Amino acid sequence: MGEVYLVEHPRLPRREALKVLSTDFTTNEEFRLRFLREAELAAALWHPNLVTIHDRGEAEGRLWISMDYVDGADAANLMRMRYPTGMPVDQVISIVTAIASALDSIHAAGMLHRDVKPANILCSEPAMGARRIALADFGIARQINDSSGITATNTTIGTVSYAAPEQLMGKRSDGRADQYALAATAFHLLTGAAPFVDSNPAVVISQHLSVPPPRLGSIRPELSQLDAAFAKALAKDPAQRFASCAHFAEALAGAVDVLVAQGGNTMATPGSAPALLPPPPTESKAAPGSARRSLFSPAVLVLAVLGLGLIAAVVFVGWQLANRQQSSASAPPAPLSVKTTAGPTSPQAPITVTVSASPTNVARPPASQSSTAPMLLADADVHGFVGFGGDARCSGNDRAIAVMRTPESALVVCQSPGGGAYYRGLRLSDMATIELTNIAVTDSGSTIVVTNNSDGTRYDISRTGLQIVKDGEVLGSEPAIEFAAR
Repeated sequence: MGEVYLVEHPRLPRREALKVLSTDFTTNEEFRLRFLREAELAAALWHPNLVTIHDRGEAEGRLWISMDYVDGADAANLMRMRYPTGMPVDQVISIVTAIASALDSIHAAGMLHRDVKPANILCSEPAMGARRIALADFGIARQINDSSGITATNTTIGTVSYAAPEQLMGKRSDGRADQYALAATAFHLLTGAAPFVDSNPAVVISQHLSVPPPRLGSIRPELSQLDAAFAKALAKDPAQRFASCAHFAEALAGAVDVLVAQGGNTMATPGSAPALLPPPPTESKAAPGSARRSLFSPAVLVLAVLGLGLIAAVVFVGWQLANRQQSSASAPPAPLSVKTTAGPTSPQAPITVTVSASPTNVARPPASQSSTAPMLLADADVHGFVGFGGDARCSGNDRAIAVMRTPESALVVCQSPGGGAYYRGLRLSDMATIELTNIAVTDSGSTIVVTNNSDGTRYDISRTGLQIVKDGEVLGSEPAIEFAAR
């Protein structure tokens, strides 16, 4: 729903994060209310395992919130890149314990999170022996007694793969709904998949409502000691669950203690994880005057304060920031004038935000480069994305023309040796797939246009994101997190 930038505080020696809402959402009153409520609810809370928002504002018609920068990755990305078949149980226990504590603090304040999932759990890299685990994204959080419908269409009930039955049925929920989502998340972290998986979200909803959750021990037999805790936390009836999230975390930890006492290994993962990251390419020296790019260093924004305005905050950046790039040779862009949203009696001191790099990880070889050039992304090669179960990857030896990941989807445009092209997309919320084979592909240099010849739908793919257009109407717009083309 927006872009996240790594920024430098204007007066303090620390880095922060800035989340800027897309103009498509800013002009939607429902999304504006949701965004503002997210800032208000998060700013009212403090917990070491919560990402806390400190300020909000609007610049040139775009809403923003500023937040602390936590250097790390979200749990969903850790799963994809390091533990595709499941994390070591000791790491999962640490995550569950931290998030359970954060959730209980939210519930004590009379609020629900309503969207607990791996992608909303940020894990920093260990430093000085300490590792921060933080829960983020209050996009659909609400007070326990709030029955209003101010939520985005696709997030009214949370992410389907982790949502509690009572949420899916629109019933009154309490903290035990977040507990269910935490248990479903823990199950995913341990096994590599949510308890219920299907390309059709209606099937997943039906399973949440009526099918008993799978036993962890049937997937990881060495962890069968944890089955009872999961069965209780994932009970269909909220009354059958634990009294608090902390009780669930304690039950898991207690079961692991028994496992260790019996000689179990809590640091093992289920099988050898495939190597998803290719070895780094040999660095070549840049020609004089040419731009040097770092595909893995964060993009940095410099916040220059012109008055008393201040941006200081906490954000869930995860892998979005880990994949940012910066260009040291490009001309600096025009500054964006930002005004804070202080009360009516407070001075609206302007703040200048200077962006030193694109907010997305964009890798596009020079035009003179061979068409067999590799995709310059950590999680992709010449055939598309390495992960995602092959759903965003070309068949056989077919080559990728373009690959893109957005907050909502992953896609690849492929070309066969005979010259035929096809488009594959994966929706990350429910892993639903789409494949278009009757397409026409054109490349303007800045945008790759995929046209579905069957119905005329156009998919515009560029360094800024994906836009889907039909009959002149924009059906969807998603900002790019990473993009590469050849």
